[in-house]
Amino acid sequence: TIAAPSNPPNGDKVLEEVTKGGGDSQESSELPNTRMNKLRFAFRMYDLDGDDMISREELLAVLSMMVGSNINQEQLQSIANRTITEADSDKDGLISFEEFAAALEKSDVEQKMSIRFLS
Repeated sequence: TIAAPSNPPNGDKVLEEVTKGGGDSQESSELPNTRMNKLRFAFRMYDLDGDDMISREELLAVLSMMVGSNINQEQLQSIANRTITEADSDKDGLISFEEFAAALEKSDVEQKMSIRFLS
C-alpha cells in the first residue's frame, strides 16, 4: 500500500501546494476539506516533478525523506517496488492519481489528514 506521508516530504512543496489555492476549476469548486482534495494534496506530495504521475524514483525520494536513515536503501527499494506493483493497475510502472486514490480507498484519509483544534 502507499505510505501516507507522516512527515512533510519537503516544506517548500507543502507550502506551495497549500498556497496554490485550488488550481483547476474542478478542484476549486469543491470544498477544500473533502476526501478528494486531501487525496490530491497527498498525491502532489509524491509527484515531485508535477507530471501527474508518481514514478518509482519519486516514491523512493519521498520515502527516504520520511524515514531518514531508519530504513536501509534495500528495504526502501523493496517498499517502493511492492507499492508500485500493488497500486499500478495498468502496469505502466507509474502511479496515476486514479490508481493512488484507488489504493487508498479503504484508508481513513479524512482522519489522518485532519488537524484538530482544541477550544
